[in-house]
Amino acid sequence: MIGILGTGTDSMILARSVQEKIPAVDVLCFSNNLCIFPADASNPDRITENAVQSIARLVGLGAGLILVASHTISCIAGAAMAESTGVPVLDIITSTVERAHLLSRHHRIGIMGSRAVIESGRYPEKIREQCPEAGIHSAPCPLLMPLIAEGWIKKPVTAMIIKKYLIPLKTRQIDTLILASTPYAFLAPTIQRKIGRRVQIIDGADTLSETTVSYLSAHPDVAAQLQHTGRLQVILAWPSVMLEKQAKDILNTRHVEISGS
Repeated sequence: MIGILGTGTDSMILARSVQEKIPAVDVLCFSNNLCIFPADASNPDRITENAVQSIARLVGLGAGLILVASHTISCIAGAAMAESTGVPVLDIITSTVERAHLLSRHHRIGIMGSRAVIESGRYPEKIREQCPEAGIHSAPCPLLMPLIAEGWIKKPVTAMIIKKYLIPLKTRQIDTLILASTPYAFLAPTIQRKIGRRVQIIDGADTLSETTVSYLSAHPDVAAQLQHTGRLQVILAWPSVMLEKQAKDILNTRHVEISGS
């Protein structure tokens, strides 16, 4: 199966995108919402330890390919995860940066994400590996995830906060904007409206799922190991009624298997 590691709804969003592009593939989501507490860049050792343990668990349950849906985990623990197992690991940062580099007309790239992602400096580092001359501008957006969690997607206050966060990016005249938090996809229409139509928005989940298709095409040995029974399982490290409801809503099914760790 394809194993997806995230910290909440991010793994479910990626699972939906993967199943849209690879119909009937078996998917196991592990939403380890304990993986980033406290969720800031001053605790990289703890984040890395939890991430490596989560990868091992997915492999132990039969995952033949791992996708990392969390930008935070990818930023802080990406290298450690790749080295911890013999199973291939595709992280959301690498595919997102490659897409941004491809689409950016003038190499003026903006990044909006959590404080942990922005403070890690991982995105600018990866972008400069692809394009040393790129202009890179980042904006931490700590209020957006609580608003998404509350379901305030279309509230006027949410649009106001997004507009404020985007001001420093607009003044830098970026041409490409990376949404460095997977659930920001819910806010993409508002973000596009506030940043302007000339700016290309990069959605990490959609990008990583397309990268997965390309990877499996280039690695038929890995593809041959995957089951296609349509099974979709979600494991929650810290189960809650809200997360279970979000899983069913995002995955558009009443029959998804949900269990606690």
